[in-house]
Amino acid sequence: MLRKGFVEIQIEMLGTMLAKILFPKSHADYAAASLAIRQASQHETGLDIFVLASLTDDSLRAQFTGSSGLDAGSCLVIGCLMQEQADICRLQGQPEREAILERKALFLLLTAMLHEARFHTPEYKERIESLLSHVAYQELAASEQHLLFRYHELQGNYARAEDVLFALRENAYPRWDEEAHAFYRHLLACPDEALIAGGLTREEVIETMAELED
Repeated sequence: MLRKGFVEIQIEMLGTMLAKILFPKSHADYAAASLAIRQASQHETGLDIFVLASLTDDSLRAQFTGSSGLDAGSCLVIGCLMQEQADICRLQGQPEREAILERKALFLLLTAMLHEARFHTPEYKERIESLLSHVAYQELAASEQHLLFRYHELQGNYARAEDVLFALRENAYPRWDEEAHAFYRHLLACPDEALIAGGLTREEVIETMAELED
């Protein structure tokens, strides 16, 4: 119960943070919006949002991992803040900063959503889709592609998961055979309706599974 309460408090805090950002942003006061983001980042982690964005994925995840495991709520909060800062960079004509922030935001949001089922809401799914409209999955590192693959599979977006799975193979992901066989075994166990809703047919699944076996 304590953990559940803590996560809910973090979500409420995020809503308050975003309100302080979105008002000046909607009035094109980007300096004030960015200041609100940086203050919120400092409050949540002790680090500036741009410092966090400069970290490697492993180092960034380590910022939210303690003796009790991953703090998925903080991952979500900082991921959303990075996404808002990325949008401000876009509006200010700073594409390099925008790209870095979007990629790190995607990493954090995927990490949070795969760890905590309560984050599977339309609001956060929409944030993921917005980031994916700017970040090509083919350009992600293998570890990031693996997160995206698992996310799409969890959401029942099987055709999209399959696309990322084969991008993982191109990236020489070390456990690709294991992941691929597990994925198609899962698909074979799904009803036809779920496969069709996810963009695949049973015939396609059987055919690809046979190719894997060969």
